[in-house]
Amino acid sequence: MRFVKVSQDEISKIRNLYEGVMSYASHGLFYREGLFLGEEMAKIAEKTPDEFIHVISNVLVGRGWVDSISFENDRIIVKGCIEVSEDDGTGLETCHRLRGILSKVLEIFMQQQVKIVETECETLGAENCVFKIEKEG
Repeated sequence: MRFVKVSQDEISKIRNLYEGVMSYASHGLFYREGLFLGEEMAKIAEKTPDEFIHVISNVLVGRGWVDSISFENDRIIVKGCIEVSEDDGTGLETCHRLRGILSKVLEIFMQQQVKIVETECETLGAENCVFKIEKEG
């Protein structure tokens, strides 16, 4: 398997390009990309089910998606998400792919549907990006 590296600035420019063409509908596409990425990451973590969350954390840090991540009950706290960019004045969170990744890996880990909501974002001046885990159905 091969990997490519994309800079934080490039990620931001790609987001701006898609938003310029598709407006905020592009956020759904970014989220869906994250679902695919999360599915592949979960395959790695499933090999060691007792350490699933630890392995996912290491993969996310190792691949440069985040600087650090902690899973705390119904919240996930992230520092340094690659999707964080300068606030463009929209007042919207920017970590759509990571939200998709987290949704998929937690669905696989918890074996049930979950909804991940970004409640705080470094793009908007928060100290960390914080995601709330909501169980569905």
